[in-house]
Amino acid sequence: MKHNFYKVLSTAALAAIIAGAGTVGVMRAVQAAPAAKSAVPQEAAQASQASQTSQTSQAEKTEHAGQTAGLNNVDQKLIDAAQAKLKEFVKEPVAFLKAETAKLGDEEAVCFVISETKMGSETSPNENVTVKRDGTVVNLYLSTSYKELNDNVKAKLDLAWKQAYNKDSSGIERVFVHYTNSEFYFTGLDYTNITAANGKKESVDLINGKLDYSGGKLEEQEVPAAINKAAAEALSRAGATAKGSPDVTFGNKPNGKKVYYFTYGETNKGEVKVNVEETTNRLLGLSLEDSSLLKDLSQVSKENAEEETNAIREKVNGYGLDELKKAAVEQAKAMLNLDLSDYAAKRDETSKSSYHNSIVFTKEGAPGVTGYFNAKGFFHGFNIEQ
Repeated sequence: MKHNFYKVLSTAALAAIIAGAGTVGVMRAVQAAPAAKSAVPQEAAQASQASQTSQTSQAEKTEHAGQTAGLNNVDQKLIDAAQAKLKEFVKEPVAFLKAETAKLGDEEAVCFVISETKMGSETSPNENVTVKRDGTVVNLYLSTSYKELNDNVKAKLDLAWKQAYNKDSSGIERVFVHYTNSEFYFTGLDYTNITAANGKKESVDLINGKLDYSGGKLEEQEVPAAINKAAAEALSRAGATAKGSPDVTFGNKPNGKKVYYFTYGETNKGEVKVNVEETTNRLLGLSLEDSSLLKDLSQVSKENAEEETNAIREKVNGYGLDELKKAAVEQAKAMLNLDLSDYAAKRDETSKSSYHNSIVFTKEGAPGVTGYFNAKGFFHGFNIEQ
């Protein structure tokens, strides 16, 4: 898939491009992208908070619910299709601010904007529904409250919350709905992700109606001492010294062990992320964020963004497997004290991303390891399977 989106973007937007989210609605894909959870779940919470501050107020939505002022030149069947898809999640019609023409590859679509967000001097759709000319809804992103959901969605959330936290869902405050139905988007056909969060910084993610992930933010005193120690040792092994306390979140898959995610915002190595497994205190991931491909992409100039982005992509995709494996073995040993020398290695070229910046290492009887490298061929991070 080709990407023709070369503006200088936020880290979250760049992450979506690397993940293959497509050019249309790239910000919406980021705000609900499940692939980001396993490595950095705290970013999902940050995106949610940013989304809340930028949206049209709920009172305005309610007052104008269902109105289509300013959409007189839009085919009514497209408006009806958008509202019908929204009704699968919420009880009442939702107001549209405006409609914009969008492109899905060579296909034209209409993006119905519910709310907008500002990035610098530019305004772009935040909540929206994108509909192809034939009436097919291909993308939807909506932020709403629990009370506005229909009974079917409420029932699924109630069940998921009980499964994740063994308590009722009465504290849920915000709900974020993301739906895609096109191969143009990374999440593909007929995909639904619903994220719900309460005031205690706990959240659940449902994929196609079933609990997929739960997590939240922790205060420093809530983190077990052994977990803190394991994270600090991993940080030290990577040659990093922290200034101040880390931000800590947790997350786990159904029936899986909890994972603690540490973000050390200020170190002599820049931002560092460390993932530690509950009970085993096993290191599951470490990343030097200031040496990541995202960092490389965030530094392209506005004047030559397309040219510089293409150059980075070509450089990343041009490295040979033997060269990359040699670098990964050295860096995994130095950063994690992990010996990958007798692991089989292959380049991950199965994703829709145009940046093939990861190597998968496998060995019989051992957890798989994925290494991530930047434009210089430096492996800035590794994730280990649970």
